[in-house]
Amino acid sequence: MERERNTANTNKNAILKDPRHLKRYLLYIMQVPYVRSVNVLIAFALGWGATGRSRLGMGLAGILLVPGLATLWTAWGKFMTPMPPAPLPLTLAMVAPVSGALADRVGSRWLAPLGLAIACAGLLLLSGLTQASSIAYLVLCLIVTGIGQGLFQSPNARAIMGAAPPHELGVASGILATGRVIGQSLSVAVAGAVFTSFGGAAAGAALVASRGTLSVEQARALQQTFVAGLHAAFVVCAVLAALGVLTALLRGSERG
Repeated sequence: MERERNTANTNKNAILKDPRHLKRYLLYIMQVPYVRSVNVLIAFALGWGATGRSRLGMGLAGILLVPGLATLWTAWGKFMTPMPPAPLPLTLAMVAPVSGALADRVGSRWLAPLGLAIACAGLLLLSGLTQASSIAYLVLCLIVTGIGQGLFQSPNARAIMGAAPPHELGVASGILATGRVIGQSLSVAVAGAVFTSFGGAAAGAALVASRGTLSVEQARALQQTFVAGLHAAFVVCAVLAALGVLTALLRGSERG
């Protein structure tokens, strides 16, 4: 190991003169856990000229700037597009802080089931969407669902963190985050599977691909199939929310 460290500390000229030094250097840096492919590029760039090294540095800087630029571009597009914010996340952002403060006062024993029950009602309202439904009805359904989610999330997180011992709060936080991500992933997968199994995905694809070439009867039949798949997906989600209400009601009392 000491020999490898000495090899890694060899100056630039020695590395360039003896290919064996460069090989050992590369082998060494590949064994260091926190050194990744960027260091390999830098090692190869030792033999480049000043222009090549500067271009490599500019390229690496550009890679680091890509996520930030993408975020700024997305934010700029949101600001420049004259569209109102989505009702569900806006309602969720407004209700969640209020429900958290309310949970600190009265506890989360009943707030979490109440929130899930309201979300279940919102999903059932969404299952009643048809081709003739108005935008106002859709917004109302999303607002009801957002109120339910907002009432549930903060008290539920408070109950989970409050049930953990002080020396295991980090573990409880990790379990909460993992459960939330798994639940979101599974919910999308289950809803998509139900929607597809009822022919909604195929009907939607056919409507988009054959736009303008379908007869009125064919288009109406495909629309009905699409809406039927949508109804089934929302009903399944409502049933899962109802099971969550029962689970929240059957849990034990909160800790002191």
